Amino acid sequence: MIVSFFLLLGTISTAHAQEKLPQKAEPTIFRQAGDYSEKYDVLTIAVLRGVKDREQYDEFIEAVGTKLTEKGISYKFFQEFNEMPGTVFVYFIENDLNGSFNVEEFAAVLPHAVQRYKDQYPN
Repeated sequence: MIVSFFLLLGTISTAHAQEKLPQKAEPTIFRQAGDYSEKYDVLTIAVLRGVKDREQYDEFIEAVGTKLTEKGISYKFFQEFNEMPGTVFVYFIENDLNGSFNVEEFAAVLPHAVQRYKDQYPN
């Protein structure tokens, strides 16, 4: 009977411990973008998009992509939408996080990002 008690206690403890194990979380958009930039020779841009000015940001992101293509820059956007008011931009080169920027700041820093990309990947 004592053996049964300890077996039952061990089973309950194990089941309880398994409940507390954290679930493996999906990597954040920033982690995904950083990892991608480390794996490939690209400028990755992560955009955490809020609810304000979504249509204008669609146009802005398209214009940025067009400008990067014209300059011969390999790039990839990572975008995630949320219900917060603002939008945040960051960029990565070789998993080096740069940002966070609002749209005006990102537009101002984009020439610097292009130059850093060209310095990192001269071709």
